[in-house]
Amino acid sequence: MRRLALSAALASSLAVAACDSGSSTPTPAADTSTGSSDTATPGGTDTTTPGGSDTATPGGTDTTAPGGARTVASLQAEAEDPSLGACDAATAFRNVNPAVTVSGVVVVSPKFTAYKNQADTTKNLDGYYVADPAGGPWTGILVTVPATEATNYAIGDTLEVTGQLVDYFCNTQISASAHKKLATATPPAPLVVTGVDATSEALEGVVVKLQGVTVVAKPSVAYTVRAADGTEFEVGIDFGREGFFVGLDIGATYDLTGVMKFGFGKRQLMPMSPEGLVKTSADPELTIKGIQGSEASVNCAGEFTGPTGQLTATVASAKYSVSSGLDGYFVTDGTNEPFSGIQVVVPKAANTSFVPGDIVAITGKHKEFFCMSQISADAMTKTGDGGTLPAAAALANDVSQADFEKYEGVLVSFANITIGERFTSTQTNEQAKPYTTNGTPMIDWSLLSGMSDIPATGTVLSSLVGFVRESYETRRVAPRTTADMVTAN
Repeated sequence: MRRLALSAALASSLAVAACDSGSSTPTPAADTSTGSSDTATPGGTDTTTPGGSDTATPGGTDTTAPGGARTVASLQAEAEDPSLGACDAATAFRNVNPAVTVSGVVVVSPKFTAYKNQADTTKNLDGYYVADPAGGPWTGILVTVPATEATNYAIGDTLEVTGQLVDYFCNTQISASAHKKLATATPPAPLVVTGVDATSEALEGVVVKLQGVTVVAKPSVAYTVRAADGTEFEVGIDFGREGFFVGLDIGATYDLTGVMKFGFGKRQLMPMSPEGLVKTSADPELTIKGIQGSEASVNCAGEFTGPTGQLTATVASAKYSVSSGLDGYFVTDGTNEPFSGIQVVVPKAANTSFVPGDIVAITGKHKEFFCMSQISADAMTKTGDGGTLPAAAALANDVSQADFEKYEGVLVSFANITIGERFTSTQTNEQAKPYTTNGTPMIDWSLLSGMSDIPATGTVLSSLVGFVRESYETRRVAPRTTADMVTAN
């Protein structure tokens, strides 16, 4: 297997491990092995895959545990034995030793779903990461147990585990046939490492901490991050614990703690709980014009989520229902210029009651929801009264779509608009079929009490006022009340 050059600090700890089976420090910190994406072979060989390029072989093949039991370091050494041949990351299963026992190992992760079989739940596997008490490189490993056993080991439990030692897509693990709790102990502390070290074979299954990690992108189901030493690797989003998914802000910096695994041919850091995600960079200051004028908004190509940021704005609309779980407000920067307004969505459970003119501080993320720019608020707090509510921006009836886009989220007005037929759409949702007009804008009723509030087809409106929004690939005007639709004499 390939050997990687390790940093001096890690190389030193490897040398110590060669003498006494490990004296560095990995520990519990939240775990995240993507149960749904990994797979296990029948009989209980699990489904995480931290392996990949290999490194210096682990020191220590001791069998000094009571009763001839092995240490994790000695099992990792056996898996690195050149006589077994190099591990092939494209091969699902490699049997290393059909019967091994470790004793006194410490649980360093919460229980998680290591493998889920949708067709036959009796084949589901739970997983735990365990470590030799002293910690250090080569001292961590995954243990899988049948989910039907309903185990409930906790971080700090010491175990005796017997089972089969295997490489599953080059991730070394024990498929347990027997296991029991012995006592409790203090788990080894997370091993603070560099990016180069984290991506080495020596830390597979070890709980590590990386400081000053910058989130670069999220090209698929995992984040690409860059460590302080420039090394790029992946951070997985789903450790296999119900209700916990990793959410990171692109461009932000974090201290990350988790277990190293090998998944989908790449090494991944898997945070195990929210405590493993510590944001160290300040949230950026956002502006409504900055969001609405951004490339992601103007030339929307699909779903988009930006970093968490903060801004101050004035509430421009009454509260309205966006969905079964979300309320919405339109807010303004106090002008009626292009890009000066935006929709803010808040959980209905927050029970907000802002009114037009309220000055609010918002913490949240810029999101493109089917190309409707919005701020998904994590927090929204009133900081004052008397915010500027600008007059509606007057637009020409034949305003171009490109110019209409600039006023998304802004209160606008049109004169002498004739209401036409409903828009033809293959969608079944009534909101997909706004009323057409003799000009560019369509009219919807999302802020009204219902579709019946829209005057009949053929009605001429001397004035039409409303907020510009995008829905079902059409831009439309949403009047605030029926008073925003003034019929001609």
